[in-house]
Amino acid sequence: MWRDVLKGEDLYIKPYISDADFVIDTAHDYEPLVYRDLILPKLKDVFSEIPANMFEDYRLFDVLPPEIIPPDSLLNEFVIRQ
Repeated sequence: MWRDVLKGEDLYIKPYISDADFVIDTAHDYEPLVYRDLILPKLKDVFSEIPANMFEDYRLFDVLPPEIIPPDSLLNEFVIRQ
C-alpha cells in the first residue's frame, strides 16, 4: 500500500504545497527511538536492499519506551504497547 500513499502524495499534496498558508511537520525527532524495537523484527525478514539498509540504520538507535509518548499524541496510533 505504501506505493499508493506515495502516489497520492505526488498527485494531491506536492503540486499544491506552494499554495498552502502554512505547512505543519508532524514528525517527532524521537520517533526512530520509539519505533526501533517494533521495526527491527519486521525488517530482518525482508530481503531487499532498502530494508537491509534501514535495518542497519535502526540498529544504531537507542531505545525509548512507548510510555514517553504523550497520551494525546497521534504517534500512539502507530505504537503497540506490550
